[in-house]
Amino acid sequence: MQRKKWGVLFIGGEGPSEQRVAQICQDADLIAAADGGLQKALDSGVVPAAVIGDMDSFTSAIPDGIELEHHPIDKDYSDTELGIAWLRRKGMQNIVLIGGGGGRMDHLFAIMTLFWLPNPPCRWYTAQDELIFVRESMSIVAPLEQIVSIFAIPGKPVSAKSQGLFWPLDNLVLDTSHLSLSNRVIAKQVQLSVLSGALLFLRNLSDDSKIISFKAKVDADS
Repeated sequence: MQRKKWGVLFIGGEGPSEQRVAQICQDADLIAAADGGLQKALDSGVVPAAVIGDMDSFTSAIPDGIELEHHPIDKDYSDTELGIAWLRRKGMQNIVLIGGGGGRMDHLFAIMTLFWLPNPPCRWYTAQDELIFVRESMSIVAPLEQIVSIFAIPGKPVSAKSQGLFWPLDNLVLDTSHLSLSNRVIAKQVQLSVLSGALLFLRNLSDDSKIISFKAKVDADS
């Protein structure tokens, strides 16, 4: 089976360290930036193929070789949504977001709701956190005692099985009022199997946390 293509989108707000960005981007097929996310990309040593948005946050000259897709300030979609759409048009089936931490709370909520849509991003990395959308299964290597939280995607109750967590998910029904908050890792490998619905797996990344390779079998890349 042919591997689906991965696109990375830098967005405005706090993002990972330069070293972490390099880990995330090493397997990317195409990289773009949404408005102010261009600065984070450049500061991390990454030159994206394009920058998309109304450009009210990035006011410097755009470096040569970077395509600009300019949009008006008054529009129906956020710069992040427009950046995702650009990557989709280029054939990227799986989308990873870099940035979006801190800043305005309305922007934070707007990014979160993207994961409730029919064709959501697959992952989101802020300065210290990794969020993974899981529709089917996931297996990761994680440090012992690492704190993780699991949230249901609104719309349908979630049932799942887990291995490697202090509080197993087996026989639980997760929804918007029932979640697994501040669970913790008790085995080197954590495995999730979603039986119905979809969930978000959130963890704080310590220095020894390993980013999951895009080549690994997780959710949409299967």
